[in-house]
Amino acid sequence: MEKLLQPFPWLVILAVASLIVAEWRKYVPRWLRVVPTVVAISLQLWTLPATSRVFSRLVERAERMSVGKAGAILVLGGGMIPATTLSNVVDTDPTNASTPFQANLNNESLERCLAAAEVARSAPHLPLLICGGSPAPDLPAVSQQMEQFLDHCGIPPGNLHVETNSQSTAQNAREAAQWLKEQGMAEVVLVTHAYHLPRASRLLQGEGIRVRPYASRSFQDELPWSIWSFWPSSQAATINQKLFREVLATMKDWVLN
Repeated sequence: MEKLLQPFPWLVILAVASLIVAEWRKYVPRWLRVVPTVVAISLQLWTLPATSRVFSRLVERAERMSVGKAGAILVLGGGMIPATTLSNVVDTDPTNASTPFQANLNNESLERCLAAAEVARSAPHLPLLICGGSPAPDLPAVSQQMEQFLDHCGIPPGNLHVETNSQSTAQNAREAAQWLKEQGMAEVVLVTHAYHLPRASRLLQGEGIRVRPYASRSFQDELPWSIWSFWPSSQAATINQKLFREVLATMKDWVLN
């Protein structure tokens, strides 16, 4: 169902339909003849870095707050790569001669781990809670693989705690809030992507937890204004897809809650 709500495939389908409309123009109602122009403009906008730049500013919360009075660090899982693809190989420390860590974590999970490691090194006294369940019954939870990766990054195993049941951001928030309250904590450093921070923060705050956001990555940082901001880019299309999915997820949360 989620794939049906993604705009890019529909734009491609409409582009093909537009070619048919253009070919059979004289047999098509006048009001439908504007479809090719509308679709062409939409496709152009969807693939522009300028569009991604504006869209990301509207969606993201690109903050990196200090630890302050937080009682723990919370990092949310970003998913795993499909089992049919090769594992990611990550050298967590170029000066370390040990074998690089091999993971089935996707890039978002790895980026969030690296950001969480930064926070953990700056506040070694804080526990680090990792949230994220398993995408399939025969696979380990994403939080367990992230725990191994963070251990490889040098974070003391005694500081690492995992939550393996959640399958969504809303469940992340509920499970994390329950764990934090059991530890007597009401404030947390939340580590996730900038586009994900507003929704994740809102859900945690709804569970009674104060949030200090720490963005693992912001698309705004990767899209400086230049003449190429108006040149179509596959990267821009991918970013817009992620941002659009987050907007849909936010709307879904509003409807359900």
